[in-house]
Amino acid sequence: MPNNRVGRAVKLDQQLVEARSSIVIRTPQELFLTIRTYLQRVVEGEPSCRKSKNNPIQLVKFSDRVIALGPPREHGPTDSHFHFDSGARLAFEITLMQEGADWRLQAYRFHLELPEGMRPQYFRFDMDDAQHSEPLRHPRSHIHPGNKDVRLPCPVLHPLDVLDYLIFVLEPFFAAAPPTRA
Repeated sequence: MPNNRVGRAVKLDQQLVEARSSIVIRTPQELFLTIRTYLQRVVEGEPSCRKSKNNPIQLVKFSDRVIALGPPREHGPTDSHFHFDSGARLAFEITLMQEGADWRLQAYRFHLELPEGMRPQYFRFDMDDAQHSEPLRHPRSHIHPGNKDVRLPCPVLHPLDVLDYLIFVLEPFFAAAPPTRA
């Protein structure tokens, strides 16, 4: 029975990687500019971001083949996060790789830290750059629902799709919910 479990996990990881190939990015610079523009429109159009002093032009950074906003790991609030009026904050890092004339996602990490007192405390969408030795416990593409040791398999998503879920689904849901006690 254990081999079936491991075999299914390995097969799922392979399917996740194959799905990644369907996301074509023309150039890292184009994705960088698209994300900056996307976040600027969020700042201008979303009531949940009006009081926060977000400047996507300064916040979103591009270096070589990495697009990033905020710190690479969550260690408390910084000025480099994308802040919501609710107290939630967003950080991400996207790593791209060139395959022929196109670019593909190699890895990403999108971390939405929810307002103080909320449970779960955060949601994180990760796609790792390599398969883990234990794919059942650590699928290559996964969501952390508020616990770094819990990894639920997730399809590989385009970075804009991840931002849609975090900004327009999860943050508003938890911003409207009363705080829970730990």
